[in-house]
Amino acid sequence: MNYNNPVPERTRGVIRFTLSVLFILYTFFYLYRIQGDLLAEAQFVFSKGVTTYHRLIGAVIITAVLYLLQWIVNLLTRVPNRWYALTFFPSFLTLTVLTDINTKILDDFSFGNWTWIYPVLMVLFVILMFFLSNMPPENSDDADATMATFLWPNYLTMAAMIAVSASIQGTNDVYHYELRAETLVMEGKFQEAAEVGAKSHATSPRLTELRAYALSKEGKLGDCLFTYPLDSVGKQLILIGDSMSHHRFTYQDICKDLGATCGKNIHTCAGYLKVMMATDTLKRKETSQLNDYYLCTLLLNKKLDLFADSLMSMCIFSDSLTSKYKDLPRAYREAAVLSQNYLVDYIDEEMEGRYHDYCQLRDSYNNALERRNYLRREFGDTYWWYYDYVR
Repeated sequence: MNYNNPVPERTRGVIRFTLSVLFILYTFFYLYRIQGDLLAEAQFVFSKGVTTYHRLIGAVIITAVLYLLQWIVNLLTRVPNRWYALTFFPSFLTLTVLTDINTKILDDFSFGNWTWIYPVLMVLFVILMFFLSNMPPENSDDADATMATFLWPNYLTMAAMIAVSASIQGTNDVYHYELRAETLVMEGKFQEAAEVGAKSHATSPRLTELRAYALSKEGKLGDCLFTYPLDSVGKQLILIGDSMSHHRFTYQDICKDLGATCGKNIHTCAGYLKVMMATDTLKRKETSQLNDYYLCTLLLNKKLDLFADSLMSMCIFSDSLTSKYKDLPRAYREAAVLSQNYLVDYIDEEMEGRYHDYCQLRDSYNNALERRNYLRREFGDTYWWYYDYVR
């Protein structure tokens, strides 16, 4: 060490403290905020529901273990201070392997390609540490250098490891939306659950199922279902028969909340709802949640005639729906405009005027793609847009 130049001594503490803080903050946030639901799902599946994963406790424990691993690596190596960030590499690599989980792994646990990639990278890491520990004096900490010379290699290395770790994920955004919505539903945070992934055009049948349930618990299914992204395969609000091995909140939980679990002989949402609506004991109750599920399922499948007949009979029978259009949920009033021969009494002037604007905008574009995009921008949250463009 060149004691005439004390920069390395002063910088050593700054490097180790700041890098440790960066690692701990990133790892905890990544585990708690981004990957927490995925780890909870994995533990539920691998333990067959016997144990549960606590996001906060799990993030704290894993972060502490990974930081302990870095501390051990630092004790075993004599890497120059300007490359101190490399001692975090085994911890970042372990974090990446731990969170690289997808549905295939949940179906049949396996480390996949990590069984050879992990040991190969660790061998290369050991070789690199040996090389750095035996660098010539002019390239080591013994050489005169400014503080920046020690800081920028560490910060760049740390940034690179964070970027690589965050970019390697086994699942897409929609699957994360599903897991987050599932967690919030189980916690009874239905409004938050409905908003998960709401700003993204990407969705899935499972996300639609969870969002529909959250909206129904808030009494907003008929008002808000079509304001969220829907795709062509999301025609069922309850995924009857869906594999329950991965789900902490299953379709049977939804069915039970609607009045009865689904029998083994029923294989579709429409079939289940038809049986439930035909049950006399339920007809004598106030069943607005079940009614909304039934009516919205009809709208999803664009069965407007059956929707009109069902709506009129419910308005006469149940106090949960009234014959006044202003009291009907938004999607029902929008659908009523499309079924004027059946539901003329349920159409208000404001809704009819808005549908007139929709038709004018639709007819003003000859190009199909432009027409679809402009209509989505102005009316993408309406049942009309769903009816015309979601196949």
